[in-house]
Amino acid sequence: MSPRLCAELAAIKPLTASEARTEYAAVVHDMTDEQLAREIARVEALPGCEFRRLANEEYDARQFRAELLAAMAPPTRWTATTGGNR
Repeated sequence: MSPRLCAELAAIKPLTASEARTEYAAVVHDMTDEQLAREIARVEALPGCEFRRLANEEYDARQFRAELLAAMAPPTRWTATTGGNR
């Protein structure tokens, strides 16, 4: 192996499972909706994966926020008025 590759590999710090989950949750949180959908499809294929739970939690949180915003938004219906603004 090249000395450069050896130095890069030596610089990689080992992660605990908890640190890996925290890091993954942050990465998933920063994904776009399209990226999150692809990631969920990818991790669904993995057997019994903690990352699947994290990705699904982020998706559920986004859905909840969207539903909450929709419920709080004013209606977008226009009502017809006679006479107009003169």
